[in-house]
Amino acid sequence: MVRIFNVLIYGIGNIGKSYLKGLLNSKYNLNIYTYDIQKSSCKIILRKNKKKIFNFYKLNQLPRKIDLCIISTTSDNKINQIKKIFNYTYPKNFILEKLIAQSSFEIDQINKFLKEKKTNVWVNTQMRTYSFYKKLKKYISKKKYLR
Repeated sequence: MVRIFNVLIYGIGNIGKSYLKGLLNSKYNLNIYTYDIQKSSCKIILRKNKKKIFNFYKLNQLPRKIDLCIISTTSDNKINQIKKIFNYTYPKNFILEKLIAQSSFEIDQINKFLKEKKTNVWVNTQMRTYSFYKKLKKYISKKKYLR
């Protein structure tokens, strides 16, 4: 029996579309679910391949279990986005794109909630590759205390 993985891309902007392209090239058998509050964002050209792509603008249409949920939205209220997803489906794994949150308090809330749900999470932010952030990291690592 061939294992089929369910993947949800939550937010189909530029980064969400990049994830979709990558998933379409994956060797795995995938059901790919895309979600965006704007219906126009979900109009994606479907290519002939073995993967099934389902476009949604309502979360209540999702399957009950998701193997991987990629959140590629802004950092505004990400904890509420995550909780909203859990109202309709249960993702085993998350990739959080861009900045996680606007404050350390929000980051702590996300961390606590996902630990309670026993869900794995990874954070991917391209800003860590920018020269300014590399310089900032070197500067901060030399300091004993931050104020």
